[in-house]
Amino acid sequence: MHSSQQERLFSENVNDICRLLGLNWIAVDQLTKAHLLSFQPEPDTELTEQQVRELIFLGQMVANGCDIRMLKLLLQSLQAPFAYSHSHIYFDWQQNIWLPKPDIREPSEIAYEHIESLIESGDMSELTDFKACIDDALEQMSQPS
Repeated sequence: MHSSQQERLFSENVNDICRLLGLNWIAVDQLTKAHLLSFQPEPDTELTEQQVRELIFLGQMVANGCDIRMLKLLLQSLQAPFAYSHSHIYFDWQQNIWLPKPDIREPSEIAYEHIESLIESGDMSELTDFKACIDDALEQMSQPS
């Protein structure tokens, strides 16, 4: 995808994002005055992809009750600009830091990937052990209970 096409996909303005999040202009103004946004938002100005991500990331927290003081505490372990996604990171309250969300995949997908890596590395011994384990499991399943 060309960058001009990407820009058009994310060409939303501050009002659009605020409406989407249920955020009012006062909250956006507070984010700006607290220097949490890397840009000066204007209601009808088209935003870049990064600015959209930034406003959504911060705006979701504000819309869900975080005040500026709490935001500053939460954001200490992140680098500005705060163009992160809540679907990719989470806040670990015990460690007081943001961490990447674990990659949750289907076990079969992980097994196939592991088999491919064994083939690529030429690890016949491990692949043979893996096959024996699968053969044992199939034999157990085929026996009447």
